[in-house]
Amino acid sequence: MIACSQKNTPKANTITEKDVTKASEASLYEQFNRLYYTKFLYKSAYTITEEDVAQDSEISLYEQFKRLYYTKFFYKSAYHEANKVTETNDQLLNYATFLIHAINTTYDSLNLKLSDDLDLMAAGKKSKISIDALDSLCVNNKYIEKYLQIKEKSGSKVSTEAKKLSKEALVLQPKVEKIIMRTDLPLNDIECKKLK
Repeated sequence: MIACSQKNTPKANTITEKDVTKASEASLYEQFNRLYYTKFLYKSAYTITEEDVAQDSEISLYEQFKRLYYTKFFYKSAYHEANKVTETNDQLLNYATFLIHAINTTYDSLNLKLSDDLDLMAAGKKSKISIDALDSLCVNNKYIEKYLQIKEKSGSKVSTEAKKLSKEALVLQPKVEKIIMRTDLPLNDIECKKLK
């Protein structure tokens, strides 16, 4: 067996933490310079109009509907499994209320109200919200409603922010459910009707 003695002396070409910091700072300043010089190019080439902002808000609303739809089955499962206060359920509650708050905020930015859009849908008129998004909203709200009841029965504290956002989410639930119950889709695709 051959014994090797190794010394922990840095080699001349070893990169130190100081070198990495210097390189990072240089890269950051280079990016700032690039941004500075392109600012005038973009300023003269493009002016943002109110129409652009409205279009972006509308796109954002549809993206939020899509996000709501993708979480529908997640919240359907959470609804069935929620039977006690847990940290996971608390986080699910926070996210569920955040989704609804984000949708309401985007409606506000379009100078619209979700309530009015639901009235249009109920009357059979064109609305921003689709039946899939409405079903997702309903499932989401059912989870919020059920989990809040579990927290209240257990004596667990609900934060002021969670109470406020939950109230905002649930205020339209009777209207949402009324539309859902009157809606018939093939293959029994409306999940909210299945939640008791």
